[in-house]
Amino acid sequence: MLGKAHTYYDVLRVKPTCSQKEIRESFLQLSKEFHPDTNLTVTQESTKKFQKILEAYQVLGKTDSRKIYDADLRLVQSNSSSSSSKSYPRFYRDFHPPGSPGGVKQGENYYGLKGVKRVSNYIIVLLCAIFTGIGVTLQVLAIRSSMTFKRENLDLQSEECARQHAQAKADANKYGNDLQIKRLMEKMRGNR
Repeated sequence: MLGKAHTYYDVLRVKPTCSQKEIRESFLQLSKEFHPDTNLTVTQESTKKFQKILEAYQVLGKTDSRKIYDADLRLVQSNSSSSSSKSYPRFYRDFHPPGSPGGVKQGENYYGLKGVKRVSNYIIVLLCAIFTGIGVTLQVLAIRSSMTFKRENLDLQSEECARQHAQAKADANKYGNDLQIKRLMEKMRGNR
């Protein structure tokens, strides 16, 4: 069992002077022992232990984060040398504000992409506004042309219907109602 671990080194059961290889080997061994998929009896306690092992390895497994952790650990231990209780040092695994140890320095890669520098928030907002304006303009033009196209088609259909109506009216006046009804009946019999 892990017992009461005070530092990430205690969690991984290694000495603070160990090598990166020893940290990795210890992590692999402890993972096999405490991983929920390999454990027949998965309890909340064993899951927490595995999470703590994973957290410790994420910090100590990388040289840079390990150096920061060691510096914080020394600071905590020197400040609490009179007290007998040890605790985990303050450590920001996911975020380091610019200027802090391990943080982003001016001019370094910022977004995790090589060669990409930090961009001002004002520039980002300006670019978003420009892209939004372009998108709205294109959408308005697309809707306008679509409505114009539909209107032109409706006008053509309306003209065709008006022409057919005028032809039917002219035929009705020319041949009379009786002849029109007779022609309609013959047409209906022919379609059967």
